[in-house]
Amino acid sequence: MADKRLLAYYDLRCAPLSFDFAYYLSALNGHAVNKGYNKITLCVYAPFYRKTNVVELGYPVGYEDRKVRNVIYALAGLTPLIDDIIFTKSGLLPRAADSFPVGYDPADPAYASGSPLSLMPCTVVALEAIYQGNGNPRVFRATQLGLEWVNARFVATRPIVTLSVRHTQHDPYRNCSLEEFYQVYQKLSANFPQIQIVVIPDQDDLMRGYAARKFDWLLSPEAALDHELRLALYSKAILNIAWSGGPTWAMLALSDSSYIFFGIWNETANVSSKAFFSRKGPHFGRQLQWALPDTQIIDWTHAPDVTSDYMIDRASQFLSQRLQIRASP
Repeated sequence: MADKRLLAYYDLRCAPLSFDFAYYLSALNGHAVNKGYNKITLCVYAPFYRKTNVVELGYPVGYEDRKVRNVIYALAGLTPLIDDIIFTKSGLLPRAADSFPVGYDPADPAYASGSPLSLMPCTVVALEAIYQGNGNPRVFRATQLGLEWVNARFVATRPIVTLSVRHTQHDPYRNCSLEEFYQVYQKLSANFPQIQIVVIPDQDDLMRGYAARKFDWLLSPEAALDHELRLALYSKAILNIAWSGGPTWAMLALSDSSYIFFGIWNETANVSSKAFFSRKGPHFGRQLQWALPDTQIIDWTHAPDVTSDYMIDRASQFLSQRLQIRASP
């Protein structure tokens, strides 16, 4: 079959450098598949970076360029049809008769502040409207190299469970309690001795202080730093227990990996409030429209009310079921 290539724009004048980029990639991949494209060239356009909120205004010099490498390049590299990435600050843009988002013209200065056409930023609500229950928004798939790393790094005969923690200087009041997660680690390890629990520390914590290192648990700093390895580890795990955070959410919510998410709802921050979910999604109190039944779960308990005992109870129910299924002939 001859290649049919789609040109896609991601315009950083109006688009975020956050892990919300994952929603855009899912929308892009779905559009390409529906239109019969089998190759995608992604053009990342950055004559300047947007500054629309307190977080973006507080980025130190050079931080946006790091986010391009750590978020944009990394996630695009895990999207199946993207095989060519162009990054330009010069304004010299490739053009094509058919491009994505449909009708979007990055050469028009009006788009520098965003547009309904741009899908920038893309949201859960927008993604649900694009797919409308058809197709699979879960775009991310583990690479063979990533899976080989998991097999070499961990005991192949023991089922893996991951704990993904949030411990960052950005909105620290949304962080989980490492002490509570350590109790989860200890209790599940004692109650399910056949499993191996792997803790994925927060990338910011790993680079700035590594508070997670003070606990006696099995850490995977590699998965914290490399999204390809993180995704592979998630895909091999029978359960991923996670506290709300950017890379964790992107890799789990848009893959086939099993998960229970805690800490999603937290009224101490705008981006985790009921008001935010009503605008951007996911719809408060509901599961993602595309979630796999019974294996992909958002726990909507208010974050300050989530205790180690509560997480242990929810995870234990899930694990008892999964391990029973695995043991069945």
